Amino acid sequence: MHMAKGKLETFGNDAELRAFVQEVTATLLDGGRHQTPGLGTFSTCTRKATSDRAACKMAMFRASTELREYAVGGPPPHGSGPHTEVVNCIIEAMCSEHGVDVPNLGRMAVVPVSGNKPKLIFHGADELNDVLMAS
Repeated sequence: MHMAKGKLETFGNDAELRAFVQEVTATLLDGGRHQTPGLGTFSTCTRKATSDRAACKMAMFRASTELREYAVGGPPPHGSGPHTEVVNCIIEAMCSEHGVDVPNLGRMAVVPVSGNKPKLIFHGADELNDVLMAS
């Protein structure tokens, strides 16, 4: 599976991608961390309550050392396991100019920061965070 920029729209129709997202979601709902070789670790945290909202559980992501190095011009990360192809596509897409919205998982992107290393961002999808809040 090769993901050219024009193929991002069909990203959500891929069975391998759906299996990866389902595995990550199931791990998070079970209270675990999903370590994805080459990409990083998905986990949860509890967002503090404010006057406008109650405390809630939400998804978070910590990029792997290899992905952070790749974002600054290093070699591409080496994934392994059953989702290697999908992970490589996500990495390629998140490093593209606009990043990528992974259906039911969230928005992932490498954001340039003037004078500093780029930031690797993850914003959990509403669908994912809603399921986590209810768990």
